[in-house]
Amino acid sequence: SQGAASDATIYEMFKDEKYAQFHLFSSAGDLQGLRDYYGLRSIGLVDSGYPSQYQTYRVPDPEAPYPQDYIIDKPGRVHYWEGEYDPQKCTDVIEDLLAYVPPVTVTAVPDSTQIQPGGTLGYTVTLVNNTGTVQTIVARVDAILTDGNRMVLEGPRPVQMNAGGVINVHMTRLVPGYAQSGSYSLKVKVATSSGDVLDVDGFGFVIN
Repeated sequence: SQGAASDATIYEMFKDEKYAQFHLFSSAGDLQGLRDYYGLRSIGLVDSGYPSQYQTYRVPDPEAPYPQDYIIDKPGRVHYWEGEYDPQKCTDVIEDLLAYVPPVTVTAVPDSTQIQPGGTLGYTVTLVNNTGTVQTIVARVDAILTDGNRMVLEGPRPVQMNAGGVINVHMTRLVPGYAQSGSYSLKVKVATSSGDVLDVDGFGFVIN
């Protein structure tokens, strides 16, 4: 990317945004070339795992000189990809995403984002049933470690919510004294019983 940045750092930069636009490149040279030619000002990410990882993101299109444009919602679903930039289509997709309210939404707020090894990570999870009917969901909490690997902290746990109901839960997790210093993130995901993701929220935190 425009300098070394972990997944947690990138997430922290955009965690309060409804969406973020970015472009994925196989090399820093391609990124700079597009900036010089088109005056690109949105986020450019370079996949350091090229070619193996990069090819899992790129939709094969031999006619496209650069990687495709993507619009991805908060739970990670791809709503748009195309080899040729279509600004009107992008705008339409983004407007639809901004107008959509899932049946159940989740927010996660940390007590603190600075944690010492051996300390406690505390946070409050709020679930809101936005419908007039009972909703049964499955909730899960993951930590994204400094190396990008995930560790399950809670769940998956079924939760039944009354119509229009709100659930607030304060949760804590002891941080091991041997925990590696660095940037981490926590994500709370709610899904249907069949696994369809409804909403995701989280925050970044630092252990030092």
